[in-house]
Amino acid sequence: MLKLIKTGMVFLMIGLLASCAKDPKHPGYIYTPDMTYSQAYETYAPNPYGDYGSNAMQPPAHTIPRGFQPFHYENNISDYARAGEELVNPLEATKENIAEGKNFYEIYCAICHGTELDGNGRIVSLEKFPPPPSFFNDYMMNLPDGKKFFSIHYGKGLMGSYASQLTKEERWKVILYINSMQAEKK
Repeated sequence: MLKLIKTGMVFLMIGLLASCAKDPKHPGYIYTPDMTYSQAYETYAPNPYGDYGSNAMQPPAHTIPRGFQPFHYENNISDYARAGEELVNPLEATKENIAEGKNFYEIYCAICHGTELDGNGRIVSLEKFPPPPSFFNDYMMNLPDGKKFFSIHYGKGLMGSYASQLTKEERWKVILYINSMQAEKK
């Protein structure tokens, strides 16, 4: 046992002496020089060693980025109808969720649909686009939440997609706000 302790002390002393250097910026003994002095590549620079010809590699097929939630409906009429039947708002209609939905609505939707949800937004008053439908007509009053979500995700008519501006949860909150305003009109 004593011999083992003495051997350990010798290796410790050798390690301490090997790590000492006069230059404080000197790293000491480099065990893996290929990692210490590795070749850094710019993201979009050509790389002769990769299959893509560039350092910016594509993700493997059928993978989902971390934090991303796929939308399992295609942008077509049959999936629009299917979304109306299957999708249900997972959020509760609390005051906080409705208030947040109102905030997102005013930022992204009111420019066209109007602050009163009547289809008379600022863009309409400038006569740049025809008015969108009022949320208070018979069709919109009876539109299922799934179809509303689908329309916000993919866009509908002249309205473009808002999937890149609003997260999934934020879209549901906008729908909660619209539903609360429609409920007041009933």
